[in-house]
Amino acid sequence: MMSERDYQERSLAAVMSGEARCAFLFAHYDDSVFDAFHAMAHASGGAIDIVLCTECPRGRWGEFRRRSLPPALRNSLPVKVAARFVGRPVFAEWDYYCGLALTPAEVIDVRRAEHAAACAAAGVPTFALGDYEVQYSRSSRTRYRHAVDAATALLRDHDVQTIVTHPASARHPDHRRTHRLAQECRERTGVDLVTVCERPYTVCSEADGCREVETDSALVASLLPLADEEWAGKLAATNEYRTQIGGLEKTFGSAWMDRDRLGVECYHSLCGSQISVRQ
Repeated sequence: MMSERDYQERSLAAVMSGEARCAFLFAHYDDSVFDAFHAMAHASGGAIDIVLCTECPRGRWGEFRRRSLPPALRNSLPVKVAARFVGRPVFAEWDYYCGLALTPAEVIDVRRAEHAAACAAAGVPTFALGDYEVQYSRSSRTRYRHAVDAATALLRDHDVQTIVTHPASARHPDHRRTHRLAQECRERTGVDLVTVCERPYTVCSEADGCREVETDSALVASLLPLADEEWAGKLAATNEYRTQIGGLEKTFGSAWMDRDRLGVECYHSLCGSQISVRQ
């Protein structure tokens, strides 16, 4: 009988080589390219990209809630009280930080087109689950359950073998929510689960190793510096996200797109204990 570690290593190798049919399940329109470009570029036929946060509130109440508040009011007591009842009332802060003079709905349309172009370069079609991004609104249980059902259907329709997604310890709340959704989909379908380090939040290197493994030594991990041609492809795909680059540079510094940061990817196998029946 194959050991659990051997099974994890085999599952991870299948993702890295493109042998496994993967679903790249991530929170935002850019995360899969930032975190898992190698696996996307080597993906076998039938691989798909799935994005969770692809909607914002609409209608008059939604428009009111999406207006930016002055910085002095954002942490005031009335705003915090309102948040308990109607959801987070300071919306589109990241869009504002990126310098975008667009409504959230317009931003989503632009970002969808940017991501489609980046995924097309890797030959992977992309699908939207329709949940809210945290900067726009708090997600409802109904909307989240619909996203779980839709993702599960996509996995079955495309005969997916492995989900590639954010780590459980991700720093962004949308990333952590997406990991929970991926876990639920895994329980429903029995597919394998591989996580990747969260770029550009986490910086890993050959010298220092994978930061995620530092917090969970039980992971079977592979740290991969991208080859020259592959790095050129990832850089070109990253440059498709024109709406995001300014904000990311202000947040993570001008070097966030450097090869020693974005050109290193880390993959971790979380296959569980279904070894005896899946050899």
